[in-house]
Amino acid sequence: MSLVNKQFELEQSIMNCWNVVGDMELLANNFDTMHDDEAMNYLIGMKAIYDQKFSVLWKNFEEFLKEYYRLRAIAIKGGHTEEVINDPPF
Repeated sequence: MSLVNKQFELEQSIMNCWNVVGDMELLANNFDTMHDDEAMNYLIGMKAIYDQKFSVLWKNFEEFLKEYYRLRAIAIKGGHTEEVINDPPF
């Protein structure tokens, strides 16, 4: 997979994790209509979901960096040091 595709996956993972803010707001706005155990079940479920989302985010981050540094090493071997060293991955 290309570096551009890996960057896109990383960006999508970041956006998926930002959903936590809206999900928490939705839950907070509806707490008064729920029983305590129902609210707790939602919170436990959200924790499980976001544990997974953040795990995917970290995996995508690691894969992106791995590909970036692999390509960077190839470019440096090819004599393209200045452009590659000074060009950040994001």
